[in-house]
Amino acid sequence: MPVGDTRMNSGAPFAKAGGALSFFYAMRYNIHINNQEGSRMGHVLEADVKLTNGRMRFECTAGGNPPIVTDYIPPLGDGEGYMPLQVFLISMATCAGGAVTSLLRRFGRDLSAFSIHIAGTRREEHPTGFSRIDMALRVTSADATEDDVKLAIAKSEEKFCPVWAMIRGNVEVVATAVVERP
Repeated sequence: MPVGDTRMNSGAPFAKAGGALSFFYAMRYNIHINNQEGSRMGHVLEADVKLTNGRMRFECTAGGNPPIVTDYIPPLGDGEGYMPLQVFLISMATCAGGAVTSLLRRFGRDLSAFSIHIAGTRREEHPTGFSRIDMALRVTSADATEDDVKLAIAKSEEKFCPVWAMIRGNVEVVATAVVERP
């Protein structure tokens, strides 16, 4: 299933100005998405993003949680926070990880440890988003089998991880898993 249309809407805040994105124009807008406490699917989530210096350092908050800081590497930024694509990788891994661990528990499997190493290969042309993401899952369980983990990964991709669903058809995702006994 293709992901939604990625063309820019000329009426959007990030409209082109003089052949390039106008960062000044875009930064005039307070990026705000409504959130409801305890929100469920179908509800709107919220995040607030505030420029905290004269460069590219942003403080980001959502749902009353502690802030995270994003920044770009020099020369655009000072390298004082996560790069936005790193935050995306964290979102992808925690979304997939949450789905996989929930499914394994639903299958009645015991988990004593779980981790994911995730790496994204960036495109060389702009926009330099990811062309491929590799996720290496490590499951430590007394009773989970490789087939259990493969099924949980497949269901995560197909149905339960919205971050994965949003990039399906645009980014190649390769998930591998190792199952270890405690």
